[in-house]
Amino acid sequence: MVLTEKYIQVSIEDLIFHPENSVFKAKSEEFIKLLAKDIETHGLKEPIEINERNMILSGENRVKAYKLLGRTSILCQIVKVDNELEYIISRNVGRRQISFNDRVLIYRKVFPKIFSLKKVFGSEIQELSKRLLIPKKTIESDFTKIRNGNAKAVSIEELKEKWEKNNLKGLKVSIIDMGNSNFLLKVSGKKIEYEFGPGPYKKVIKDAFDASESDLFKRENFEKGNLNMEIKKLRVEAGLTQFQLGQKIGYSQSYIAEFESGRWEVTNELYEQIREICLI
Repeated sequence: MVLTEKYIQVSIEDLIFHPENSVFKAKSEEFIKLLAKDIETHGLKEPIEINERNMILSGENRVKAYKLLGRTSILCQIVKVDNELEYIISRNVGRRQISFNDRVLIYRKVFPKIFSLKKVFGSEIQELSKRLLIPKKTIESDFTKIRNGNAKAVSIEELKEKWEKNNLKGLKVSIIDMGNSNFLLKVSGKKIEYEFGPGPYKKVIKDAFDASESDLFKRENFEKGNLNMEIKKLRVEAGLTQFQLGQKIGYSQSYIAEFESGRWEVTNELYEQIREICLI
């Protein structure tokens, strides 16, 4: 259930980009410039939706455009929802074209069952469609592609053996055909979950092999929240302050500090975004 409160004016500096928004690919600088021009001409057509902690649930791009225009505050509406991730997804689905790759990331977040061999019932698909505002037929088609995507698996057993040498037992290695010659390779176990891709088949296999030989993927590092520690290591080696890194990815300095301390879980998407920035 969604409960909305009165409209309020909030300082842009006090707004926080919600970590769950990383499930969607960030819009380009050119898109933000065009949006800023439209807002400058026609004004803000609807308020930014935030939670009680000033975290943005809907309107991240509009906030970036406002900031580009040099504005210091923006009209917001506080929204209370039972599940913020699902609300963010449903709002994005209603506003943009969602590709198959985007939907795969969404399913991994809210319905990981599809990536296993467990039976998925029609009632579950219907409920998922209602929650995410994705048509039932689209979800059924996506699930068929995902479930049939491991037919091209080559050297998977060998890859699994290499990962098990890192003292990671009970591993499952699966590869998903995401269309357009792109594949997603997933390594999962009792206490770990990691993905490689999407990308060409040979590349994701190679990336997974290389990762299996890295100390970063030893069992003890996964158990200590390795991605959180790795963010700090990447930032320091890149010569960036927490504030500078936050500016580049749209987060406050305090949130970067909380990610590094392990207070918030670091998603693979956010980690890859930070890694790409720090290795430039």
